[in-house]
Amino acid sequence: MTSIKDVKIRLGISEQAVQTSWSRLQKALCKEAAEIKARREEVIPEIHYDEIAANGGQFPDWARDAVHKRGVIVVRETFSEEEAGRMFRELKEYLAGNRALDQSAKRLSHMYNVYWSRTQVEARQHPRMLAVQRALMGLWSLGHVTLDSQVDLSEMLMYIDRFRIRRPGSESRLPPHVDGGSINRWIDPIYT
Repeated sequence: MTSIKDVKIRLGISEQAVQTSWSRLQKALCKEAAEIKARREEVIPEIHYDEIAANGGQFPDWARDAVHKRGVIVVRETFSEEEAGRMFRELKEYLAGNRALDQSAKRLSHMYNVYWSRTQVEARQHPRMLAVQRALMGLWSLGHVTLDSQVDLSEMLMYIDRFRIRRPGSESRLPPHVDGGSINRWIDPIYT
């Protein structure tokens, strides 16, 4: 495995450039932290699915700008309350019918190592979910950058994750971890 230091050397990144960048980042983070502390959860933008649909399947300008600033947005009512309730019941029934899965969850308290249940696949392939994903992909462009033909922002890729059931009012405290698609993967020369 290649170290991060080796990658920096290969990319020609000097220690001074990193230090300058780090100082600039710290100042920006202090400013953002103060805003987050003042606004709390209001700092995370929210939109209703119907606003995206009414805008031709695209995020309105205010939402696009908010995502570019915050890197996140909550899309409410992608599924109806009835549909979400049905999916939740089906997931719980799936767990009840698979005791081994239920036992593994006791170690993780609220996380279930289930990735491909019928209900999860249904949710990922739901037309409204796909419309949200297309709208999200439409927030980005390659601009003037010339990349090879393997980059296609109209082609959606999914990050498949397990599901969690949290009790109302409980906090999710995942331990620090690195998902497989992050820095550990791209620093290895095999992926270049």
